[in-house]
Amino acid sequence: MQNNTIPQQISITNLKRPEERWGILGVLSFCHFANDYYAMVVPPLLPFIAKDFHLSYFQAGLLVFMANIISAFLQPAIGYFADLKMLRKLTISFGLALYGVMSIALGLAPNYYILLVVLFLMGIGGSTYHAQSTYFINLYFHKFKATASGIHGLGNPIGFVAAPLAVSTLIGIGGSWRLAAMLMVFPGAIAALLAWTSLDEPRIEGPRGFLISFGSRPLLLLTLVNGLVLAVFIGFTTFLPFYSEEATCSIPASWWLPLTLLPGIISQPVGGLIADKIGRRNLILFALCVLVAGLFGFVYSAGSVALAFSMLIGFCLGMLAPVCFIFAAELAVGDRVGTAVGILWGFAMAMGALAPLWVGYLRDIFPDFRIAFMSLVLVALGAAVLSAFLPGKQALREFQSPTSSTVQP
Repeated sequence: MQNNTIPQQISITNLKRPEERWGILGVLSFCHFANDYYAMVVPPLLPFIAKDFHLSYFQAGLLVFMANIISAFLQPAIGYFADLKMLRKLTISFGLALYGVMSIALGLAPNYYILLVVLFLMGIGGSTYHAQSTYFINLYFHKFKATASGIHGLGNPIGFVAAPLAVSTLIGIGGSWRLAAMLMVFPGAIAALLAWTSLDEPRIEGPRGFLISFGSRPLLLLTLVNGLVLAVFIGFTTFLPFYSEEATCSIPASWWLPLTLLPGIISQPVGGLIADKIGRRNLILFALCVLVAGLFGFVYSAGSVALAFSMLIGFCLGMLAPVCFIFAAELAVGDRVGTAVGILWGFAMAMGALAPLWVGYLRDIFPDFRIAFMSLVLVALGAAVLSAFLPGKQALREFQSPTSSTVQP
């Protein structure tokens, strides 16, 4: 299998020294924290929003759908044009700033329909980060790309854990979900300023030809697998705060979501390190098999045991994200890294965005969450089966071009 790469001539002297590259990785990791912090602000707010606006589970799920669906369709195009016009730095900064502004609007929303609009706009902010940050990582790291992606991925679980903790703490202190939402402005503002002042725009113009990026069959298969993974993640985390309020457990309901996501702090870098050793496909297949077992155990347990299975689910989901990103970058056709990651995350997000709708609908018509969450077991099982057909180490080496725009660390 040949990859029609358009090689970029890059002088080593024009790139950062090794210590500067690690500094870039630190900045991107903080921006990743802020970006994914906002992705987890809404779920812990949902029980309060649903109570104030008298929403069904389906209507609550529709809010999360709105935040994700626009991001899904914008990410491939934004990744492509940010590469083509060399606007990666601006794109990251704008998205983070928009997240902060929309968090204020979320707290001020007077009715359900305005909430839908605000969540739609927050989704635009969420469409700007991952493709561009993966480009930076793929550019400055070569031998340890998955490891660097795993370190960068630490921002994801830390943001995921920090957001529900911050929301529940602020609601407990101020007694208002609206005030808590408006105070969420600060991470985005700080990260946007840091990105704008610290990152240098790579003077590497991405090649033209948006539709060419869709010619990679392995990338399309990886996108399908990642879409099923995101469906599990979004469906599970959206309704876990509702489930935890109904659960009989000594652990407070507000702790369930952050505790579920906490193991990702370990699994993200560990997953990247293992993937560099055993290959991307093998790591993905292993994590998905364990995920299926964790979901099944969660559905058929209760109390603290269910929470333990929930943390195992969080561990597996955290392990998958950075490996899928760097896998997509390696499967890019030509030098279209941003476009490839935009396709991976965008179209996968479109699949994942549907999960809150069907999980919420199932919960509306059945008396508990068991059947709703069992649907996610089937989705994870489908992802595990499909992942077995992803390219292994040797096939990936054959796919990649002998010349690359990355450099040795």
